[in-house]
Formats: sequence, structure tokens, C-alpha cells
Amino acid sequence: MTWQLLARMPDRSIGGFLRSWSATLAMRVNEVGSWTLSIPPEETPEGWPAPGAGVIFLRDGEVVASGMLDERSFAWSADPGDEAEGPGLYSLAGDTDLGRLGYRIVYPTPSVAWADQPNDSATNPRAGYFVYGPDEAEEVLRVTVNWQAGSLALATRRVAGLRLGTSTGAGTQVTIRERFTPLLDALRTVALAGGGLVFDVRDNLNGAMEFVVRAPADKSRTARFGVELGNVRTLSVSSVSATATAALVAGQGDLAARELVEFYVAGERREVFVDQRQVDSTETADARYAEYLKAASEVLAASGEQTAVSALIQDTPTVRWRRDFDLGDKVAVTTPFGAVEDLVRQVDVKIDETGLEEVTSVIGTTQAQTDDPLASTVAALQRRISYLERAL
Repeated sequence: MTWQLLARMPDRSIGGFLRSWSATLAMRVNEVGSWTLSIPPEETPEGWPAPGAGVIFLRDGEVVASGMLDERSFAWSADPGDEAEGPGLYSLAGDTDLGRLGYRIVYPTPSVAWADQPNDSATNPRAGYFVYGPDEAEEVLRVTVNWQAGSLALATRRVAGLRLGTSTGAGTQVTIRERFTPLLDALRTVALAGGGLVFDVRDNLNGAMEFVVRAPADKSRTARFGVELGNVRTLSVSSVSATATAALVAGQGDLAARELVEFYVAGERREVFVDQRQVDSTETADARYAEYLKAASEVLAASGEQTAVSALIQDTPTVRWRRDFDLGDKVAVTTPFGAVEDLVRQVDVKIDETGLEEVTSVIGTTQAQTDDPLASTVAALQRRISYLERAL
């Protein structure tokens, strides 16, 4: 295993290899990651770091993450033994390149300016929404990104250097119908509905950043972790029951005319109300049902049985990160509560000056509802307010 870091210049060209550094990297499934870097100034290329610059993380010659510089500081000390002694030390931090999409809102009509966005969908149900589909989920993701932030977006909204990676045709048939939604939220909704796809933005080492999509792999039979297997140094696990198993969806209309649909999953019945009054009543029955199903699926997924597992994983000859499992893949962990099979939601990597890595993987739901019951209530209220805001 060999780690290398490349300095990315503000114009996205490669400034050269960085040396004598230590770093941390946090990668999250369909979420913006983060990184930190400590490096002496004399080990950096001229003109770096600078606003708009970034870093590219390579592991065994393959790009695993890239990101833009957000914070930079410099320290110097005359005290012998201080890490900032001599030429000083840069302390840098930033987000991963998926963050470039985090600053976009879904325009209903991405070809026109904000002031000209349609708000009335009474005469045309599609007029007030960005709609595409049905198509393979990966293609829906790609089309959405391209219109909202890529080459088809307004010039002022294009993410510089953003390209679409090679399509693999992943995912089931889905349709997107969004307005004024944060772009990453819309993409996550499509990815979940389309089979739990994983997407990211990474540097392609050729002056561009690529939006890539893949279907996660089920590695639970081969990527197994446990204290008794010798590949876990520390382990903690928490589990909470589902807070909702029946989504009671209420659509458009008043009193007896209001459309009511129920969706449920296995388990003790626990009901939750899902307000979908913003769904246009002039849509076809199938289109309305698809909207209700999407909303119910989101709520039931967030309210389902949650298991949070944190394990400090060390490579062994039989199971290695990036070789045997990756971010978003399903793996298995042996716990006192039994074997847990779930997705690798987050991978945190620490690399010291010698290149030695320490990997911590979070498997299962990363935000189990055990600390603050009020948090789930607030999240539900935020979802309802968001629905209403987009319906206005």
C-alpha cells in the first residue's frame, strides 16, 4: 500500500507531488467528505496552496478522493522539538469534490435564470418542476447533474471542469420530479430509489473532475470483520428499533376528497403521517402514486431499525480495504448482538509521515436515534416545511 498526494493548482492542473506530509481523509456515501493536511512549506510547489487549489489522494496509484482547499494556516516556532520549528508548517483543510454540487439548487427549468423560473403548475403539471424519466437511475443522476451544474447548465451555474464519467447503466427505472431542492438531496433520493447507488466526484488527473456512479457490491460473504477474526482492533455497536413501519401518506385535496395511501414494511406497526399535499392533483394516478411511494420510502428508510457499528479495521492478508470492499459495499461484522450486515457508510483514513495508514470504517446507520429523540422530530418537521416551500 502506497499513498501519494498531488497538489492541484487553481486551474486544475497538477503542480506536482507533495512530500513529508501527514493527512486525514473522511469519505462518506453520497455525502461531502473532508480532509486535512500538515506539510512544511518547502515541500510544496510554487504557488501552492492558493485559493481555488486542491489536493488529490492516490492509493497505489489510483485516485480515491480529491478536494478543494477551504482553510489554510501557517505556524512557526523557534522552540526546539516543536513540529513548526524551522521553516514552519502549513495546516490545510477542505472538502471533497462532491462538495462542488453541494452549492446548487434544482431549478425547475435549468435553461433559464432564477428570476424566470416557473412557479405555477396548475395548467401544466410539469411546468413548475424539473422532470426526467423514467430511465435507469444512473442516467437520471447524470442528466440531472449535467442540467443543474454541468455543460447544459447556465454558464453562471456550471461547475468548472465538471464532466460526466463513463456510464455503466446502473440502477432501476426511476423518475425525478423536483423543484428548489438542494441538488445533493435530489440526487440522494434518486440513488436510493434506484437501488442504493453510490455517486461521487473525483479528479481524473487530466484537468477535469468526473461525476461517477456505481452500484454497491454485496461483500457480506467475503468481507467479514470481528475481534475473533483478528481484523478489528476496536469495536462499538448500538442498535435501536424502528420508529416507523407504516407510512400514512396524505396527498392533495380536502376532507373526503383528499387522496390517502398507505405503505408499510414488516415489523411491529408504528405509524407516521407523511404530508404530500404539494403533489399536483392534475398528474396521472401513476405519477401521483410514484411521488407518494418516493416520499414514503424516504421516511421509512430514515425511521427503520438502525444499527451503528464503528470498527477500527486493520488490513489482513484475507480482507483489505479497496481490494475486498469499498465505500458503499455491504459487509458483515460479528457483534454480541449477532452478525450485522450493512453498508460501509464512511471510511476515515489517517496517514502519517511514513505512509502508514489507519482506517476506521463506519458500518450501518451513522446516526442512530439514541442520543436525542427530538432530532428525528426536527428532521420530520424540516421535511414537511421543505415540501410546503416547494409547493408554493
